[in-house]
Amino acid sequence: MNLFIEKIKNEFGGSLLHGKRKTRRPLSTKMPHHLVLKATNSLVLLKHKSEVEHCLRTFAARLGIKIYDCAVHADHIHLSLGIPSREAYVRWIRAVTSVLVQKFKNLKWKLRPYT
Repeated sequence: MNLFIEKIKNEFGGSLLHGKRKTRRPLSTKMPHHLVLKATNSLVLLKHKSEVEHCLRTFAARLGIKIYDCAVHADHIHLSLGIPSREAYVRWIRAVTSVLVQKFKNLKWKLRPYT
């Protein structure tokens, strides 16, 4: 009889990945996710806040992702989102991060996305 049940880790990405092997990101299609995108350069995202939000929402609408809340700070973005599938999330995160880097030449991502 096992009285102690180990909890499944719900956190993934960012600085938690240093020195770890690659594993699949735990994603749920039923629960909303808190996502953080961390940039190296400060104030790049904040200067272009409306363009960043427009880009996030445009790609989300194309891929069926629901953005419940979005906060753009000086060097990071906080998102609360719902995803219909893992494939949609992967397509969306690849599109958003690459388009933002192409639009703003001083923007570089510091860490992998944190959920």
